[in-house]
Amino acid sequence: QAINISHPFGLKIWKPALYPKSRSIDYKSYEALHSVPGSVSSRFLYLSPDNLCWTLLFGWWIALIYVIVAIGILGPICLIGYLGYGVCWVLLNLADYMFWPFGKFIAKKKGYHMVFEQVVDNAATMDSNPIPHPAQEYVGIDINDPLQSSNHGARSVQADGSYYVNGHLEGGELQDLLTEFSLGVGRHDHYSWPSWVPCFVRRTWNAGFSGFTFYVVALLIIAPVHLIVSAICFFFIFPVPMARLTYVLLRHLLRTPLPVRNTARSYSRPHSEYEIVLCTYHSMGFAYYKYTVDGTNIIFINLLFMIAFTLFDFYVIGPSNGYTGIAGHGPIFVFALLSVIPLAYFIGMAVSSITAHTGSVAIGSVINATFGSIIEIILYIIALMEGKNQLVEGSIIGSFLAGLLALPGVAMFSGGLVRKEQRFNAKSAGVTSTMMVVAVIGVFTPTLFQTIYGSVQIYCSDCHVRGSNLAQTIVTMASDSTNSSCRQCSISKVPPSRDHVYLTSTKPLMYFCAIVLVLTYAVGLWFSLGTHASGRDDASSARSESDESDQEGGHDNPGWSSFKSALVLLACTVLYSIIAEVLIDSIDFVLETFPMDEKTLGLTIFAIVPTITEFYNAIAFAVNGNIVLSLEIGSAYAIQVALLQIPALVAFSAVWECGHGEGVESQNFTLVFPNWDFYSVMFAMFLLTYIYIEGKSNYFKGAILLLSYSMLMAAFFFVPKGMDGLLFGI
Repeated sequence: QAINISHPFGLKIWKPALYPKSRSIDYKSYEALHSVPGSVSSRFLYLSPDNLCWTLLFGWWIALIYVIVAIGILGPICLIGYLGYGVCWVLLNLADYMFWPFGKFIAKKKGYHMVFEQVVDNAATMDSNPIPHPAQEYVGIDINDPLQSSNHGARSVQADGSYYVNGHLEGGELQDLLTEFSLGVGRHDHYSWPSWVPCFVRRTWNAGFSGFTFYVVALLIIAPVHLIVSAICFFFIFPVPMARLTYVLLRHLLRTPLPVRNTARSYSRPHSEYEIVLCTYHSMGFAYYKYTVDGTNIIFINLLFMIAFTLFDFYVIGPSNGYTGIAGHGPIFVFALLSVIPLAYFIGMAVSSITAHTGSVAIGSVINATFGSIIEIILYIIALMEGKNQLVEGSIIGSFLAGLLALPGVAMFSGGLVRKEQRFNAKSAGVTSTMMVVAVIGVFTPTLFQTIYGSVQIYCSDCHVRGSNLAQTIVTMASDSTNSSCRQCSISKVPPSRDHVYLTSTKPLMYFCAIVLVLTYAVGLWFSLGTHASGRDDASSARSESDESDQEGGHDNPGWSSFKSALVLLACTVLYSIIAEVLIDSIDFVLETFPMDEKTLGLTIFAIVPTITEFYNAIAFAVNGNIVLSLEIGSAYAIQVALLQIPALVAFSAVWECGHGEGVESQNFTLVFPNWDFYSVMFAMFLLTYIYIEGKSNYFKGAILLLSYSMLMAAFFFVPKGMDGLLFGI
């Protein structure tokens, strides 16, 4: 938060909370599973569409599986005795609960433990702590019930205490079935287990034959069903309560089975000695799109599945069926694009967490400079290696326009919908604009130099022929007097790889500008480090105030440890390098299927998708009233493109040429852009700077920026094919 308040140059501005934080959605999700029994009338529950969807989609077949397991698989255990009967009875009653869990509840007795998990060191300990009479220890047992009292041995074992109570209490007594899990086996009640033995193994050993059989069946049948249903509900976001309910119920089943009894009345309440474990009334909620897991939004968590599926689809399913159907290049391209979103998010989260852990702006800036643009750099390098320099060129220009127009436009527009007007420091915005002007000068200086001094060529064709597929011929300045027919000509640049001016003059200038761009970043970083020290106290105090307002609970360390952040960062970087290769391999199919060229694809999809997290952060800041950081995100991203990504691509091209020569034009990245690219970035710079002058933000200005962005992008779409290098026509 201190980084976001002082926003020193070189550090990533990040909206998602890095520190553990109390959220309203966490309270809502907890209350959804721990509601008060009887607080909602059952007639309303039966009329709820979301509850009916649960029963129709999941409840009936889960209940059927429980019945089949209880009668068909565990039924023979009933022949052993009452304990085997209890195991089957538990599953039959849970079948009723899973069919319609709404309004019913699961309860357990407060404050007791299982004796067979306690380690008894010696007999003296047992003598000094005598075990009470079984009638005082068993939870919810009627001592006069032969089912419950016939198996009481000389040594008593406390019940585990997790119970499903689907009925009312009569006379203050709760009558439950007790299974062999709760009793344990007498000869193992006080076995001194080594500390390294897991509790699950202890429970299984002490549960006896029927308990062991139940664990085997639960792990092979019941557990997969619960986990699959929980994953499906979690994936669709809105049924998060049922995802958590099925998972929590499975945990209780694996710890100890739940003695159950049924009743038709679902509005009963447990005895005062019991506490509610699960009680829910609705299977869905529209607010769960804000639900987080370990500080990460559920949407990004779910998109992790897309990464695994994309790799499996491309490397396993595709080769086996000839890349058709779901494994076709079109679906794979879409899946790969969706996979970029969570990878970019987790890389940003890891970089910000490591920065927060180090507490050093210098180290954080180095980490951000190294990994902040790793997504784009990896993608562009792989594209250059595949000979798609037009894709890279379009992505660079598209990133500029996104940072200068789309990001601030979305921020102002979304913020204006919530707040009528927001103000920001126009002078501070002017400093950022100055840095942007310097960056743009460094990027487009080789373009201007080549336009002025570079060689040109003239293409002519007959006047009556239209279109770009002309039989064009290079003509000399001396015209043939005998040819008086109408001719139309155009003057365009010579490709850089065949231009002597570029090879001898512009290319060295390009290397020099790339070095200057890196030095500009270093100077800005040094300046930020020098000024940040004086403002550190203000940032720290601001962080404290923000912590109180956000109810972060006084946590001093980020939610992610340094090791976890580094592991996530490296893993996501490796995964993205693989996803980028899949993405590039699928581009040719997209270009053949849709009416667009490489550059248009780079201007739109490849420039926008990696910046989804930037749009998310900008919108979140603007809606919460912090328009300053929203605008800073766009400028910081555009500056990072100019000062880090472009020099990295120039350096890669130089190294690539050393190993492969200069003949492969499509594999080289030059800082010589077409004229319209230069003009569009200049227009965007002018418009953004003009809007910054007033120091006010509203939805009107945001709409103007977005409309301007759409007009410039439309112009790129209508550029005639093969005429990017056109200077003018005559």
